[in-house]
Amino acid sequence: MELQQLLSGFKEQLRSLLVEEGFVAYTAVLVVPLQPHVVGCVELLVEANPTENRVEVDVAIGVHHQQVERILADLKGQPYQQYSPFTVGVQIGYLMPGKSHVLYLLHSSSDVARVAEHVAADVRSLGRPFMASSTSLASIAEFMKARPARVPATSVAYRLPIVLHLMGDTKAALECDLHYLEKLASGADVWAAQYRQFGQALKAYLGCK
Repeated sequence: MELQQLLSGFKEQLRSLLVEEGFVAYTAVLVVPLQPHVVGCVELLVEANPTENRVEVDVAIGVHHQQVERILADLKGQPYQQYSPFTVGVQIGYLMPGKSHVLYLLHSSSDVARVAEHVAADVRSLGRPFMASSTSLASIAEFMKARPARVPATSVAYRLPIVLHLMGDTKAALECDLHYLEKLASGADVWAAQYRQFGQALKAYLGCK
């Protein structure tokens, strides 16, 4: 079977399996309601690797907290995206005992349906519990502070101050922002300048001078 046929066939099979379990399929992500304004997300990056003659499936599991992401988008002056990006997320392999990046591989001789069922089972047994444990602001803050599984510091730097503020601790939010300003935004690069702008917008949002 050609790699492109494998790729499209696998995506179709997996999407169908996850839709049966309550997910709604969008172009780049599948989502499932968890709580009001909180959705669980499965993001699939499925690519053909002609060099190795295989299809590689990368699965990310996450939670999108709409209130956090709306505030973040406003502070950055960007349009709000309803289901992306993740507020917290992890590559599925880090939810496994080995806690390492895992790809699902498809070759021309692979049983596409069986691999799709394997991935769907992992989403069910590993992804859904992670989603369920990451719906509250407190659990999101705890995850961000621990920063497991190679969670980018940049993602935490933008979101943790907002989460702390929504939890009612504006002082901690400002201290968190100051920490990341000193740690990550002291340089002259574009990212540092963007974070300094975010810091100013955050202080204005919090009513601070």
